[in-house]
Amino acid sequence: MSLSIYNNVMSLNSQRHLGGTQSALGKSLERLSSGLRINHAADDASGMAISEKLRGQISGLKRAMMNAQDGISMLQTAEGALGEVSSMLQRMRELAVQAANGTYTSNDRVELQKEVEQLKAEINRISTSTEFNTKKLLNGDGTALWSASSNKISALIRGNVAEGNYQISLEANKIGQSQVFKTDIMTLQDDKIGAEYVDSTANATDDTNISKVSNPKSLWATGDNDYTLTLHGSGITTSSAVATIGSYLQPGSAGTIKTDSNSISSSLTFDGYALVEITGDNASAAITYFYSATTGELLGSSTDTDISDDITTNAGFSLSATGTFQKGDKFLFSVSRGIVPSNNGQGAIEITDGPTAQEQKITINFTAASSLASTTEEITKTIYLADLDEQTGNLNIGNLDIVFAKTDDGAINTGTGTLHIAGGGEAATTTTKLKDIARFIDADGNNLFENKQELTIWGNGKSATIYLEGDDTIADLETKITDALVNELDLGSSDEQVNSHLVDYISVPSNDGNRTVKGTFIIQTALTGEQGEIAFSGDQRLIDAFSLAEIQESVSNTTLVTVKDAHTGDLIGVDETGNDRVNGVIEGIELVVDSRATVESYWDAATETIKFRENANANENHFLHVVDNSTDLQIGPNQGQTLSVSIPQLDVKGLGLENMFIVSQKLAQRAIPDIDNALTQVVTIRATIGAQINRLEHTIANLSVAHENMTASESRIRDLDMAEEMSQFTRSQILSQAGTAMLAQANQVPQMALQLLQG
Repeated sequence: MSLSIYNNVMSLNSQRHLGGTQSALGKSLERLSSGLRINHAADDASGMAISEKLRGQISGLKRAMMNAQDGISMLQTAEGALGEVSSMLQRMRELAVQAANGTYTSNDRVELQKEVEQLKAEINRISTSTEFNTKKLLNGDGTALWSASSNKISALIRGNVAEGNYQISLEANKIGQSQVFKTDIMTLQDDKIGAEYVDSTANATDDTNISKVSNPKSLWATGDNDYTLTLHGSGITTSSAVATIGSYLQPGSAGTIKTDSNSISSSLTFDGYALVEITGDNASAAITYFYSATTGELLGSSTDTDISDDITTNAGFSLSATGTFQKGDKFLFSVSRGIVPSNNGQGAIEITDGPTAQEQKITINFTAASSLASTTEEITKTIYLADLDEQTGNLNIGNLDIVFAKTDDGAINTGTGTLHIAGGGEAATTTTKLKDIARFIDADGNNLFENKQELTIWGNGKSATIYLEGDDTIADLETKITDALVNELDLGSSDEQVNSHLVDYISVPSNDGNRTVKGTFIIQTALTGEQGEIAFSGDQRLIDAFSLAEIQESVSNTTLVTVKDAHTGDLIGVDETGNDRVNGVIEGIELVVDSRATVESYWDAATETIKFRENANANENHFLHVVDNSTDLQIGPNQGQTLSVSIPQLDVKGLGLENMFIVSQKLAQRAIPDIDNALTQVVTIRATIGAQINRLEHTIANLSVAHENMTASESRIRDLDMAEEMSQFTRSQILSQAGTAMLAQANQVPQMALQLLQG
């Protein structure tokens, strides 16, 4: 072979082999250091691609297991809250069963209701406040969100919803009716009286502006012979008059005293009464006393020592006396100046008729500053009526207040009405005070209204308490109950005439219908069906005194509900409901329809009843916007591998218990199946949640197996076989050492050329 020094081919060959060995040694070191067979794509391009895909699945499976664990925690939170709701419903059922027992009084049931109300409030609080990572779980928001264009419709979330915008039209197929209560007959105590004014003007536009009479004192009961009140305005005049009211003659007396119209002067000095009392036997003497009809005061007297011809008074009239008299005989006359008002707002009250033997005929003038009309306030005038007891001769001057309503122009509205004075045992009047009603005297003779009484009205998911005092009148009781129904319980109407008849006291009975019994209350609401039902509670003696009887049961409207897509007009579904609830037309939604959406109340003057008819706005379309807000648990590493968790609305309204009351035995009985239905709902949801928790536990187990197997698969592709690689490393290490030694030897070969040169 040749010997060269310029190109050392053996050294280059050694370097090449040593470089390959060093490269293999470096890869072994990298693999042994990382524990991975594939550290770079160049190590195994296809293996790297498969491994990265598997790694994505592995991390997804790991995260899915954690998601499932979070889902279990969320469901356990909801199930724990529902466990408490279930316990509270069981307690409510126990209370309902207790209240259904006839041994309890109304007040006892109110105390039970108080606990029910607290439990209902806590169910609502749990529904609102139970959340997981700020997500509401039990109020329906975690399943769907909704809004409506009108308060006439609302939605309850029942499950996964079909989101969208819905047009809802309502049509009343059958009109229902409201619940109507009637009380016991309210009669006056034996020693009490009451007053009632009834306008009898045929033309409603000419109604007198007398609104009521009140505070009657010491008046005779009129029985079937009521007084007639005629209200005269300015510009009307009549002549003065003196009329006989009654007389008292002792045994043996046979005299008469009467008026002579020709002896009545036009300058009578007062409106009132004249009592003539014989002060001497036969025709020897008499004294005349004058009493004011506007103050009841004794104005003065006039003495006549000889009445054989007539009795002369100093009040502008004289009386003729005939027959035989005894000392103590008495005669009573009404004295009227006539009607003389001349200015707007001035007038006169003419009182005629009245109880037998005590018929009145008197005109009481209100002139000058004594106006009977105002545009700013009502005006109260007190008048006095006199009567003479034919059995005892006692003079009685009673009085009552006449209230004149405001008028538009301050002028008197003239007309004629009837004044009824009720006596003991008769039906009370609207102005009768509650403490004067016989029904409010208990079996022990105690008046219920010695102390203030509470009366609570329950309805529309709420309660309103009114306070009754002995000085409250029947009219005040009407006003208080009406205000509670309309303003506190929202059970009234937009028609004020209807509201004014929600509570009616029957002082003037009708020939037929609900208003035939005088002295009773009629109580109802302006809503049909269960939505308008009410109940009362209070002291058992008060409830017994009212003796409320349901004379008309509530009947719900039958409503045809049509649902369309609000954008395309496509029909979604149609349902006819008889309980104001619609299920199944909109997926996951239970529609609640206000009975006033299709039906309105009105006052039928002909039958004097509140009736119902199709609402003028019944054809109005309502709109409901629904958005799916359900919770989807990602329980797999890939798209679509989810579990939808939808918990319905489980507040008191969603459970159907917003109108659940146990304040009466009947309501307590009805509450039991309502609570059972609510328990069924809660138990069903708890069972569903429990099943989902079990499913998620199996999901976690399955994901764990998949994670293990996929990790093993990825390991086989990417992980390093340490034994094999160590053998490779050892070989590369030895080859590296040998290559290095040989390279050193190859580098020594050119030295041989020096030996040749030395020779």
